Amino acid sequence: MTGTKLSILPVHPGRTGVHVPVDPGQIVTIQGAFLCRHDGTTTDADTTGWPAEAAGGARVAPGGLIDFAAGGFDVTARDGDSHQVQAVATGGPAPACHALGLEAPCLPLRTTQLAHARLLTVRQFVGSLRGEMTVTVPEGAPVLAVAPLASEDQPTSEWATGLALLALGAWVIVTTLVVLWAAYRRWAASARRRIKRQMRQLEQTALSADPVLAQVLAPALAAMARALRDRRLDPASDEGRRLEQHLKQIHADLVSSLVARKRLDERQVADQLACQLQQAVEAAAEASRAA
Repeated sequence: MTGTKLSILPVHPGRTGVHVPVDPGQIVTIQGAFLCRHDGTTTDADTTGWPAEAAGGARVAPGGLIDFAAGGFDVTARDGDSHQVQAVATGGPAPACHALGLEAPCLPLRTTQLAHARLLTVRQFVGSLRGEMTVTVPEGAPVLAVAPLASEDQPTSEWATGLALLALGAWVIVTTLVVLWAAYRRWAASARRRIKRQMRQLEQTALSADPVLAQVLAPALAAMARALRDRRLDPASDEGRRLEQHLKQIHADLVSSLVARKRLDERQVADQLACQLQQAVEAAAEASRAA
């Protein structure tokens, strides 16, 4: 690559990934690092380093800002002193690119994993970073495409997966409730349910109207209930529907008699009150004449 003119584009740590438009076999160079003010670590493209005052002392461990393998790259060279990494496009699988909605190959950023490892949100982690990182690609390559910001305002792929699972769970619950409600309505509207409801209404109305009538109806209603329980009568059959209509008619007649009796009682009460009122007026008139 000596003597080849290059384009240098910045990498933003708040992005979830960067599409690098290179062909298989072409090499990209990532230069620079970020200092995390939260714990003093220095993260470049491929590694993370801890300072001497950190617990466990100074050390460098694999795992930097970029997940090369998931983006279709292999690291070919690294320089820890200058924080420079070279990677070649393999042309192989790049699962992270598809997950981020980017064309392969790409440079998926590990801001979510690095933030969670420090028990920080992505916004807190990105806000604690200071530094710069650039990607060097062959001249003439198209403009790099970036995935959306990884923040609480726009969920990362992990959060998006969680939200999708929650939405799926909610859909399952709603669908189950709808199915159960439809099944309940079918059961409530069934012929067996209707005739049992008519029997219960007739029994309750008879008890409130005339205890003697209720005692007379009780054996017949009990025999009807046994016939339904023993499957000797199909409520959906012609005879079952005829019995249901008969129950409705008896109940309607009983209700009519209750209404008529109530009206008669009210009329008697009204007549008695009117008579008392007339007697009081006559008594008052007689007392006035005597005075």
